Amino acid sequence: MAPVPGGLSGGRAGHVRCTNDGDMRAALAAVFLLTAQTAPPGVSYDFEWRSAAMLSRYEAGDTITSRGELVGRGRLRLTRLGSGRMHFVFWSPEGNGHGDIVGQRLESVAFPAPLDVGRPAAPPHLTSGAFRPTGGDPRQPETFELAWAEGFICRTPPARCGNVTAWARELSGHAIRRP
Repeated sequence: MAPVPGGLSGGRAGHVRCTNDGDMRAALAAVFLLTAQTAPPGVSYDFEWRSAAMLSRYEAGDTITSRGELVGRGRLRLTRLGSGRMHFVFWSPEGNGHGDIVGQRLESVAFPAPLDVGRPAAPPHLTSGAFRPTGGDPRQPETFELAWAEGFICRTPPARCGNVTAWARELSGHAIRRP
């Protein structure tokens, strides 16, 4: 193999082998810059959101139910991923969240909840979400709404469900594109 100027060694077509740490850093920086230049840009929005949760537990022969709510205002970035998919991420002083949008459905949504719920896991038939563009191009709308809800109902003796008889949590929000 013939040496390549700058301390890199040529190999098979399309491959470069670094011969020292400085060359490795330079190669990683080049890959980072190429990736950053080809990454889809996100669109920034002002985002107002509300999260609510309910948890019912069986304790000492009685069912105890707790409820809570969080409200936040922050920013949201919406990024197109291709093939009809988008990704959103939001952040605010009250909490952060993210999820995927496929068509008009939401998937893999995570968000702050006022109560520690989520176990046992929600079955698929009690999980649902929607993306509703309310102004502009649906692929990069001027305004839109998000809604997500999931829950669990124990259908066996409570001890088999960790004494959780039911739980539910939801996220709703309204986004307005930033100038």
